[in-house]
Amino acid sequence: MILAHGICMALAGDGALQSPAIGAGMAADDDDRARIDFLTAESSIVLDREGRWLHDGEPVTHRGLAEALHRWIDFDEATSRYVLQAGRERCFIEVEDTPYFVRGVVWTGEPDAARVMLRLSDGTEEELDYATLRQAPDNVLYCDVKGGRMPARFDRAAYYRVAERVDLDQAGPVLAAAGSRWPIRRGDGTRPRRPASP
Repeated sequence: MILAHGICMALAGDGALQSPAIGAGMAADDDDRARIDFLTAESSIVLDREGRWLHDGEPVTHRGLAEALHRWIDFDEATSRYVLQAGRERCFIEVEDTPYFVRGVVWTGEPDAARVMLRLSDGTEEELDYATLRQAPDNVLYCDVKGGRMPARFDRAAYYRVAERVDLDQAGPVLAAAGSRWPIRRGDGTRPRRPASP
């Protein structure tokens, strides 16, 4: 397995973070992807419901490596499976719930038109896509990120930061943000609400 020699090598040994040979910062173009499909391997890497990485059933304890794994997540349209993509190397992974997690929420702007900025598990920040906010039957909060391509799950602290501005009306819970009132729909949190724009 090519990836087991690259990404998975970083999970082995004494826990020291070692980048795959191709390099985490390299992005493969469409031609590269076509040429490296055969390199895609199965792996025993799991992202659990709480956003924790496991390899061969054991937690990934190296903080730098765990952060890198979050940055390498991608979605393979051909197979409808999540992968880790690091340069020319990639492998299929198991995602128990969502590929991204909302780790922090910051309210910005004037109270009447405050906007919600999200801090995601890959270290990036973006404004909440308000129309995609939804709540699963177990009350976990979700939204779509990355231009609508990926679902994200709110961790407990982020959930309560959003809940500060949630009201109830006749139709159910609504979020007062960005100068409007956004209904929080019920549904499957792990599926994006709409497909990504072409």
